[in-house]
Amino acid sequence: MKRSENGSALVYILIAIALMAALAYNITSNSRSGSSMLTEEQAALAATEIIAYGNVVEQAVQKLKLRGCSDTEISFENPFTTDDYSNSNAPADNSCHVFDTSGGNINYLEPQNIWLDDLAAPGFYGENVFALTCVPDLGTHGASCNTASNTLLHGDLTLFILWLKEDVCRAINERLYGDDSIPTDTNAAFHSGALFTGDYNVTTAHINYASGEVSGCFTGNGGGTYVGLNEYGYYKVLIAR
Repeated sequence: MKRSENGSALVYILIAIALMAALAYNITSNSRSGSSMLTEEQAALAATEIIAYGNVVEQAVQKLKLRGCSDTEISFENPFTTDDYSNSNAPADNSCHVFDTSGGNINYLEPQNIWLDDLAAPGFYGENVFALTCVPDLGTHGASCNTASNTLLHGDLTLFILWLKEDVCRAINERLYGDDSIPTDTNAAFHSGALFTGDYNVTTAHINYASGEVSGCFTGNGGGTYVGLNEYGYYKVLIAR
């Protein structure tokens, strides 16, 4: 009888070890997958950080304008990416540099891996993107962004954070608008493709769905150069023109 009890105890121990091993594998597997879901709390925290950062960047840009920097002098040059944001219009003393202590004096927020879908990951993954787009009914251009020819000049200066996970995108819209639905933008390339270096005289793309909205999160239509079907991006207009 004693041997039988000892044998049963050994079986239970082996089962417990197997269950712990399976759990450890599952956790490791999920942590490696960029498409794994976050908890509701993690997604809400990510949304809070992203929205707050967008507001900080906007405030820094507006502060520089109040100091006398023109729209074309704003510079997003930084040491955190290999992308070239150098602006030849910016003053040599860096007083119009958003991420310089002599200018906007704010920190660059590198998007956290937990926020991002690494299964998407083409261009601009894990970066801030500063480029031109056109948001309908914002600034002085009215609803003309919705033109089929998409040739509007002088777009809105905008921050983008791309390749977000779906639950982060939903949490952003829930926080901003009380609705976690994700609009689909019908414009394949939602920004000009050219990083902002002081030139507004370029043909811009536009965000069709976001009439009058200065920020939000959306998905593309499946053929996007930058955001395609089931890929999610956050935008924040910094200067509406």
